[in-house]
Amino acid sequence: MSLITNKNVGAYVRLSMDDPLQATSIENQIQLITEYCKANQLVLSKIYSDYGYTGRNFDRPEFKKMLLDLKEGIIDCIVVKDISRFGRTLLGVGRYIEEFFIPQNIRFISITDNFDTKNQQVDESTVIKLFLNDYYVKECSKKLKQTFTRQSKVKSLNKGGFYGYVKDETGKLVPDPMTSPIVKRIFESYISEKSASKVAEVLNDEKIMTPMVYRMSRGLSQGRKLDSSLYIWNKENILDILKRYEYTGAAVNMKRTYEKGKEVILEQNHEPLISKELFEEVKQIRKSLNKKLKKISSQAYSLQEHFSKFFYCPICGHTYSFQADRGTRFYYVDRHCKVRIKSSIHQILYQICLLAIHKASLNSDAFILKVKEQVLDGKRYKTVLEELEDNQRKTEYQIQQLFESYALGNLTKEAYEVNLQILKDRNSSLTEQKSEMVLYKNKEEEVHHKAVSFLNQVFNLQIKKLSPVTVIKSLMEKVILSTDNSEIIIDEIVYKF
Repeated sequence: MSLITNKNVGAYVRLSMDDPLQATSIENQIQLITEYCKANQLVLSKIYSDYGYTGRNFDRPEFKKMLLDLKEGIIDCIVVKDISRFGRTLLGVGRYIEEFFIPQNIRFISITDNFDTKNQQVDESTVIKLFLNDYYVKECSKKLKQTFTRQSKVKSLNKGGFYGYVKDETGKLVPDPMTSPIVKRIFESYISEKSASKVAEVLNDEKIMTPMVYRMSRGLSQGRKLDSSLYIWNKENILDILKRYEYTGAAVNMKRTYEKGKEVILEQNHEPLISKELFEEVKQIRKSLNKKLKKISSQAYSLQEHFSKFFYCPICGHTYSFQADRGTRFYYVDRHCKVRIKSSIHQILYQICLLAIHKASLNSDAFILKVKEQVLDGKRYKTVLEELEDNQRKTEYQIQQLFESYALGNLTKEAYEVNLQILKDRNSSLTEQKSEMVLYKNKEEEVHHKAVSFLNQVFNLQIKKLSPVTVIKSLMEKVILSTDNSEIIIDEIVYKF
């Protein structure tokens, strides 16, 4: 990286939910950094702001964007109010300063700590400050957990309310006249629609503000940037509301505890928006749909496994690839010809299999005969072989008669030799045809054996009542598919017999 020019300075500010607002507010941090840059001839070009993110880890959106800009050379200097704004873990902050900033010639300034990597290395005093920050976080976390555990048993720990409720002047949760009817409607609509996505579509059509946009309109979400996605209701928005037991009038404390089953529920904490019966009914529907979705996903993997390299395209000859759309709709896609076949093809093939099984079981002898006709083009090797043997006997008799005529002097030598060669050629041709028919006889016997085996398999399928997938794979080798105006066309089915 090039030398620091002081013209590519970035300010990083952060505020978590647990920080005191007045002392470390985003506005105060920006003002302090701006004044510092003016006083020290630093040109501030970018501000990175993370609101509502803890300093205990570095998985913050604006922080990661800042690191990317540093790597690309867009900025080469970072200014923070104090080291705790950058991070509150000893190892994490130290690693960034010693292993990233200093080696890459990136200047790091902490104003209130009077720390600047341009003028000093990480000395003992800096290490002590980092250690104190780390110790402070751990102690605060332990004390907060103890405090919350005590308070959770006597009062609600919800600070600012949530969608559907606001807090009155005494701090008690009361229904929000703007959003509480929407919450009730979401629960009732879900009962009838049984789809969170469909409920979201209706709210979007009516241009109803999402929970985040509503909070921002009331000035309750500082530091959040407006994004088009925030205005769209989606499945996740709806499910977040449907999961909240608080809408029945109860306070649910310690929900984020890592110990399962440690939630503290205070019934009749505030005015309910829905009945407990309605909440339980919605819960059961969600549970049922989740089971159905898992079953569908399981079926998808089963289809993918059983029908891999089973469907073929008649144009390019490539196999169709299995594709699951959001885990609920399945397709087979020919990526070369850009053709997509719905998974309903399984039902069509299954019906064809059932018809074949029905015909085979009605008259097994007729079925075997039909199979032979299709495979052997209707030929009958016994009849043809008898004709060939009869013709060969006649030819051998003619050869004998020809010799007798020549011996009695009724034929010249030249005429005898010419006719003899003709009869010998005919006899050789008949011998070759007989050899071919013997091979044909063996083939027919093989076809007969396969047809009988297939019939046995058909009877087994009838007895066992196997799944459609198993039936299809048991009877068919491969299927050649195409489409015409969204209609599925089965060009050819190759049966295993």
